[in-house]
Amino acid sequence: MGSKRMLTRGRFLRISASLLGVGSLPLNLGCAAEGGGECEDDPDVSIASNHGHQLVIPLADLGASDDVTYDIRGEASHSHLVTLTTQQLARLYRGETVAVFSTVAEAHDHLVTISC
Repeated sequence: MGSKRMLTRGRFLRISASLLGVGSLPLNLGCAAEGGGECEDDPDVSIASNHGHQLVIPLADLGASDDVTYDIRGEASHSHLVTLTTQQLARLYRGETVAVFSTVAEAHDHLVTISC
């Protein structure tokens, strides 16, 4: 799945905003911030407090014309859903980082951070 990444100022601000319920910040992180451009491979995914969940987002989904919902059950004993809006998918395609929360199951949720 995703590789471990250093907690940069931008990631800290994005995660903090998500935890406070502010929603996603229009920060340009990921490969576009490093001089890249459009995403050219399946995005990397990091699931906080993970205990067997998995999420694979095919590159083709980044051009979806509707919101896309994924089940991140993986090897876990229960499911969570993660929904990405068309705007979030477009941001990923541009190389930005998106952080969203999964649905609640078994009294917990997961912060899911996705980047190109």
